[in-house]
Amino acid sequence: MALHTLDLARIRVGDRVAILGAGCIGLCILQLAQLAGADSVFVTDPLPWRLALAEQYGGVAIPSHDTDPVEAVWQATGHGVDVAIEAAWADHSAQQAAEMVRLGGRLVIAGISEADELYFKHSTVRRKGLTIRLVRRMKHVYPRAIRLVQSDRVTLGGMVSHRFALSQAPQAFALNMSYGDQVVKIIINQTTL
Repeated sequence: MALHTLDLARIRVGDRVAILGAGCIGLCILQLAQLAGADSVFVTDPLPWRLALAEQYGGVAIPSHDTDPVEAVWQATGHGVDVAIEAAWADHSAQQAAEMVRLGGRLVIAGISEADELYFKHSTVRRKGLTIRLVRRMKHVYPRAIRLVQSDRVTLGGMVSHRFALSQAPQAFALNMSYGDQVVKIIINQTTL
């Protein structure tokens, strides 16, 4: 999904990018944006341990739990980012992403709403003349994605924060849903650990 998102974003060398959400998809998009030549990649998230990973991967972390991420991006860029990618799906993240983008920029919605609704102010996207792209999962990127991981140009191992045996699947899902114990990505193994 991250690679297809990047394809839709059409990131160019020197672009400034904002990614809302530092989960696994957002962290993969961060790495891919850098490979595509992005100049600065701002990453917002309310969870400090996810922002720490974003910084390890070279992103500029913006803690959205105690900072206005839109204001932080505008202060850092002076005119907004060229591309904003919404990969979090909080109630307000699509609107925040639209507000971060410069005039004529690109907005990509990768997150999936539980309520099956997309909301942002018409005036925000219309006045800026934004190009809006919606991500529908993978779109034939598996071979490219596998090559990027095999060549170590995209790192996945650092995102795995927990491992569970198959018999512990209910506990794994409960931990993942609660965002407890600094969870980023949980792996469930078929064999006992």
